[in-house]
Amino acid sequence: PTNLTGILDESGVRFATFRYGDDDFPVSTEHAGADKFTIDYDYLYYNRVKIQRPTGSLQERTFASVNGINKAVSIVTTCNGCATKTESFTFDTNGNLDQYTNAAGIITDYDFDQNAREVRRIEAANDSLGAKRTVLTTWDALHPLPSEMRILDSTGTLKTTRNWTYNLRGQVTSEKVTDSSSANSRTVATTYCEQADVDASACPIVGLVK
Repeated sequence: PTNLTGILDESGVRFATFRYGDDDFPVSTEHAGADKFTIDYDYLYYNRVKIQRPTGSLQERTFASVNGINKAVSIVTTCNGCATKTESFTFDTNGNLDQYTNAAGIITDYDFDQNAREVRRIEAANDSLGAKRTVLTTWDALHPLPSEMRILDSTGTLKTTRNWTYNLRGQVTSEKVTDSSSANSRTVATTYCEQADVDASACPIVGLVK
């Protein structure tokens, strides 16, 4: 009884409509009579859902329990006159995304730390033609924000390094980008209003960019 069933614009005209089945699962959504999506569930195991899209394509998503949480492990999209597209997902023992394979068969490989923060991402991990790229991330000790990001090419050669520093509020105080091939770097520094600035009537509130 508390599910959202529609949205009206400021003139009272219905903008969106949402419908639900007897079990309160959403079964369709549409905007002003167009862009309609319909959803069909596997009510026996609740591990598969089929989505009919406005374009006419059918998307089937399969789920599996990962550490007690249902997560999509495959997405298969079909339509009349086009090739079937399949995406797949695998997860590590902590429930973090391990590998994603897109519809073209290209794999992205992920590694996370104990706090579920991405520390390594290999894009086009299964490519042998030079498209593979590795992104290594180090995290700030005080904030859930990156302190360094290194980008390596397909040969493992460091290409670019980005570094960030933060104030105690977690606002960026500096960002440095270094090109490894030339050793050139560029730094952008940002200062913010502090309490002393507010007391001196130089700033309205703490944290604004000066």
